Amino acid sequence: MSAKPEADEQERIQDSEVRFRVENVRKEFNNVVALDDIDFELRRGEVVGLVGENGAGKSTLLNILSGIYQQNRGNIYVDDEEVIIENPRDASHEDCYCPSRTERDSEPHGIRESVSGAIS
Repeated sequence: MSAKPEADEQERIQDSEVRFRVENVRKEFNNVVALDDIDFELRRGEVVGLVGENGAGKSTLLNILSGIYQQNRGNIYVDDEEVIIENPRDASHEDCYCPSRTERDSEPHGIRESVSGAIS
């Protein structure tokens, strides 16, 4: 069995356009910095994981992207256009979705179902 199809897929993703980009995002809660200068980008067809210790800011970042929190500083871009995500409705229009803990706990499903629709 050859690894060629996997390599072809990786090359296709690397050459694909950036679908989603975050630049210099910062979030503070009562002068406590939860996120500082967060930068990343996602390309069409790419699947990534977000890992870190408790208190590292994973949920805070996802809450910003899903419109629950607003960043104190930084920019979010979808298809190279800056977007302002002030609430979950704004996030849904930009194809940003983070299931709530209630949704995850009440609906048994796997990873594929959890991420489908998160990035179109």
